[in-house]
Amino acid sequence: MNQGASMACMAVLAAVCLASPAVSETAEDSRLRQETVMGETAVQELIEAIDGALAEWDAIEFEPDPDAEPFRLDMPAAVNLALERNPLVQQADAELDAAEARSGVARSAMLPEVSVGSAYTYLDYDAPELIGGRFPALGVLNRLFQADRLMPDKDTRTDQAQLRQVLYAGGSIRAGLDAARSLADAQALEREASIQQLVYNVQEAYYDALLTDALLRVARESVRTFERNLRDAREMFDAGMVSRFEVLRAETELSARKTDATAAENGRRLAMANLRRLLNLPHDTPLVLDGHFDGEPIRDSINEALAEALATRPELKALRKGIEAAEAGERAARGEFLPRVAAAVEYTNIEGAAALTPDGWSFNVGAEWTLFGGGRRWYQLREARADTRAARHQLDELERLIELDVNNAYIQTREAMAKVRSERDTVELAREGLRMAELRFQEGAGTQSEVLEAELALTSAETQLAEALRDFAVASAAMDRALGRSWTDGDAEPAATAPQGDD
Repeated sequence: MNQGASMACMAVLAAVCLASPAVSETAEDSRLRQETVMGETAVQELIEAIDGALAEWDAIEFEPDPDAEPFRLDMPAAVNLALERNPLVQQADAELDAAEARSGVARSAMLPEVSVGSAYTYLDYDAPELIGGRFPALGVLNRLFQADRLMPDKDTRTDQAQLRQVLYAGGSIRAGLDAARSLADAQALEREASIQQLVYNVQEAYYDALLTDALLRVARESVRTFERNLRDAREMFDAGMVSRFEVLRAETELSARKTDATAAENGRRLAMANLRRLLNLPHDTPLVLDGHFDGEPIRDSINEALAEALATRPELKALRKGIEAAEAGERAARGEFLPRVAAAVEYTNIEGAAALTPDGWSFNVGAEWTLFGGGRRWYQLREARADTRAARHQLDELERLIELDVNNAYIQTREAMAKVRSERDTVELAREGLRMAELRFQEGAGTQSEVLEAELALTSAETQLAEALRDFAVASAAMDRALGRSWTDGDAEPAATAPQGDD
């Protein structure tokens, strides 16, 4: 009896223990369901807010003025326009002008220095009696010898002209001039390197914009194709030939293609904005790209390309000029240990001066030799030698970097060439696959899904071909920059006068 009662109690306790979690779990599920509903509501509200913002954005979003004359550009015209308007070119021109001016400053130390001066002096004093001051009886001698002329007048004017020429400065002046000329040449070469980089940047931006044009065309054509497929699917559904699933699938694919078209359109806007920046055009300038993907397939070996780059890259030439300047600075530092010799011709005229004050012409030649300067000259020479060594090591490192740059451009160009050939074949296969899928579908042997998949395959292939052409064009431009090839205008001229912005 007790055992039965114990078992009954245990059963009741077990029932209570099992029932309690069930009640608790049901309450938790209710809370979670409530949060889920609230979350869905919040998300829906957010989506509606985004829809409203997009509608307002579409209403106020900037678009080029459709009534404005479009500015048509091919790639050479874009480069030429950038060379005319980009501030980096103007900055490089100003830096070159400053370097040439510093060369003129160094040259001026070799030329004679001419100076003129004039001064007025007023002396407020009483002229003393030179002889009769202490012995009045002898004052007659002052008048006899005109001793008062030995003192200057109270008002005097001094006019002076001097010509000074350094005859010898230990070679430091000539070395300084050589250094300034080498630095000016280096600045000119750095300007050329900056222009080559700008040319590459413009080419890359132009081909990027051209790619976005192509991608946008492909995306819009894909939207039109899938709209047609959706119409066909609906008509076949109404005729009872396909299920509702085929219509839903066509609607889903069309929505995805519209999203792709929106992304392509936004990418084009960004690419055009970057191109306008490099061309220094107003932000509202409507651009029409008349160019096409271009490039020169490489046919030379990598060794020939490396030899060309090491011989023509302006950065290398500029650094070699920098080494020449450093060596000239070293000679200038050594010249500080030698004496300096200078000559001067001077003419002085003093109105109202004392009788014994000399004026007129004077000629003098002098020499100066600093025997000890506290170690300053030695440390200057040590610094100049270290600068020369550092420049030579920098040249070695730059040569290695240029070799790496050429190798990268060489490999990227070959890879892009292979990719263009491969993607061209892929497009041909995708077109044939679409033709066969449409034929099978028309004959009733295929499905709408096969046609959609073939459409997607063709869209993807055309997109990848456009990207491959862009990669080849950019790689070809990078190869020209890596080899140090200068931009030449050829027969290309800007297609139109650049519109003026609020500069």
